[in-house]
Amino acid sequence: MSNNISPYDEIKFKSTFEKTEIYKKLEQDFGKSNLVWHKFFDPRENKNPMYGTTPREINQKKFSTSVFYYLLVLLEKEYDTIYDLGCGANMFKPYLPRLIGIGAERASFLEFYYNVKDPSWPDCKSLVDLKNLPDWIKEECTQQHSVTIINESNISNIDKTFFGDIDGFVNDSYIHAHQEYFQTVFSVCALHFHSLALFKKIVLDFVSMIKPSGRGFLALNLQRMIELTPEQFLTQRFSTNHPTAIQYDQYLREELSTLDLRFLILDIDLTIIDEHMDGNIRLVIEK
Repeated sequence: MSNNISPYDEIKFKSTFEKTEIYKKLEQDFGKSNLVWHKFFDPRENKNPMYGTTPREINQKKFSTSVFYYLLVLLEKEYDTIYDLGCGANMFKPYLPRLIGIGAERASFLEFYYNVKDPSWPDCKSLVDLKNLPDWIKEECTQQHSVTIINESNISNIDKTFFGDIDGFVNDSYIHAHQEYFQTVFSVCALHFHSLALFKKIVLDFVSMIKPSGRGFLALNLQRMIELTPEQFLTQRFSTNHPTAIQYDQYLREELSTLDLRFLILDIDLTIIDEHMDGNIRLVIEK
């Protein structure tokens, strides 16, 4: 079973991070009192969640700094570009040189369309293509598949909420097309929308997109996976529909122990099962 490797230490990290240029800019942008150093961002801060927004968008007056403990390990090596898979509000961009945020807000509409697309329907490569679909296709998508296709009334709203530099929906097709593509890449609470049964696959898929000698940081929130896990799997694996944090912890570590990966940081801490900001499973891997 895998033990934690170089887990987050708030006191040590704060003493070193405060000396960096990244910290100085964060303090300038948010103010010292609005920088949160705790390992876990207090979920009570998230008082008014809004559909379609990320935790960092909702809590823009505060910034959770612990994530930089893991990101700084990526910056130890020279890189041309650093990629953020599932960048949301793209709030790391001002602090990481040469960052490209990959967002799914627009690409997800295309993904939904192709999930229900009849072979006779036209291909769509952009939001404009979706908007220009015949009304009968839009109606069928809505009535038979519960998928609301983009239209004139909401296309502007989606453009306003897209902060990424590149469209990208990280599914099997995306992963296949980006094998050994990224020298430096991270994803914070964006790739965990799968059953817990696929935990090992999530990690391996992420690592497969890293170039040899490259580094990646993957953060996942256990609660999102639990929500998508069939009860049958929980019963078979844990002999209960409501496993304890200890049982989940053992499962995650056992799964990771079977992988031939070089973990620079392995930090699993289920003190909070639903850590919506920076995740409770944090892995920094060197290929």
